[in-house]
Amino acid sequence: MRKMMHGVAYPLLRTAVAAACAAWGSPVLAQEAGAVIVDERTRLAPVIVTANKREQTLESVNGSVVVLEQSELDDAQVRSTQDLGRILPGVQMAGSGSLHYPLISVRGVTSAQDFYNPALTLYVDGVPQMPILVNQSLVEVERVELLKGPQGTLYGKSAEGGVINVTTRQPDNTVRARLRTGWSSRDGNVLEGTLALPLVKEMLYASVALRHDNAPGDLHNPATGASRQGGVRSSSGMVKLRLAPSGAGWQASLAAGRECARSSQDAYVAFNDIGSRKIYVQSGMPKSLADFSQRRCGDSQSLAAVYDMGPWKLSALAGWQQAETDRSYVFGPYYTAQPENWRQDMQEIRLASQGPGRAWDGLFGLYRQATGQSRRYRNDLPLFGVNAIDTRSHNETESVAAYGDLTWHATDALDLSGGMRWSRDRARTAFGGTALDFATFAQQPFGGTNSTGEGSVLGRLSAGYRLDPVWRLYSSLTQGYKPGGYNLAPSSVADARAFSRERATSVEVGTRFNAQHVQGSIAAYRIDIKDAQLYQG
Repeated sequence: MRKMMHGVAYPLLRTAVAAACAAWGSPVLAQEAGAVIVDERTRLAPVIVTANKREQTLESVNGSVVVLEQSELDDAQVRSTQDLGRILPGVQMAGSGSLHYPLISVRGVTSAQDFYNPALTLYVDGVPQMPILVNQSLVEVERVELLKGPQGTLYGKSAEGGVINVTTRQPDNTVRARLRTGWSSRDGNVLEGTLALPLVKEMLYASVALRHDNAPGDLHNPATGASRQGGVRSSSGMVKLRLAPSGAGWQASLAAGRECARSSQDAYVAFNDIGSRKIYVQSGMPKSLADFSQRRCGDSQSLAAVYDMGPWKLSALAGWQQAETDRSYVFGPYYTAQPENWRQDMQEIRLASQGPGRAWDGLFGLYRQATGQSRRYRNDLPLFGVNAIDTRSHNETESVAAYGDLTWHATDALDLSGGMRWSRDRARTAFGGTALDFATFAQQPFGGTNSTGEGSVLGRLSAGYRLDPVWRLYSSLTQGYKPGGYNLAPSSVADARAFSRERATSVEVGTRFNAQHVQGSIAAYRIDIKDAQLYQG
């Protein structure tokens, strides 16, 4: 039973809130001396989220957050990150014609023109996923959390649209086994199996998960006679070890996963003949080059440790990723091949408060992330027997940061919080190749090397006020950015010139309610983006 605080305009506000609660079926039972009395037993249980890098209830977050539990993901048949667009409100995830680069949009921020910087940054168990691996299978997922709007203070670069935080299930003393299978049209199928068990009870636990997914397309290639083009076939697996002695104040875990996917995408159908489902291949193109082929294999490893210090929790995380892709297709008179190799490593250490009844909550952390990409881009004109462009490039980026976030619980109803992040980003490029001069039909060499660096300071302010046990209001001012750097697909000497960072500032006001059988939120926001990084050419 709680008693709400009075304000100057409270009688009118109380009447409006009571009417809204009644309309939504909220459990307002009686009023005594200006107090709203609520039977707490009829309310939905609080949802605990970790997307803000410390445990807190969903209703106490000063921002737009969506939480999906495993049962909701299963009911919606979510099998990959691209399927999340069906169930995450306000998020669009569409195919770009290539499994490598999904088109993601949220709150007007989109990756439609920037495949290497998705609008949403994807994290799996705290590890940021490389852009080339954003479209991936979801295996043994326990919960998915979506934070809308710029999240640069906590998550750093490329989180202007928001963050998707995927938490996978950890092994424990419970023996779990699961086998799922299904079929779809055009002989599509999925097979998934998981097993988790204690290796040493009350101490050491392990799990393994395997998945195979085949989703054939419905396009026909008249040049090669191949059918069911445009689909994807993938296999993935994950192994975990968790050391958590019973009664100890610490635990450590190791995870390793791999996913390989093959597809026949990057194929186009003529606009005036879409109903035929026939892939367009220019007449005269050699049959040996008329295939559409993509392959991507990615490996991930992570090592995490947590030390419980009572009112504070110390966490350390290191993650590594490697990926290689092959991509070849024809488009008009061109045949192109674009193999890439990626690697990434990250380290983070953070200290976060925990537990109820605190006047202050805090979060402090240090972060580093380094990414390397090597790429070859070959574009031929087979009908003319010439090469249009052939480029080899290598790009490296590194980001180091320190951040802090504080929340003051001024009263039982009012929270005030703020945060700041300092980041230093560096980028380097080196490339060289030849391009066809269409005036002379001679190969012209080009190349370049360069490096750049820039510091950024981001801030966050927010406030939340609980009107009563059902309704809570919040407001926030947040920032995000994309660092400066270089074109990851260079095609001329001009690509040795760096572009500057992009910044976003968001203002948001909203309300969240937690009533009997119903939870929800409403928000209004404005995002201003300065120095937008746009594709030109």
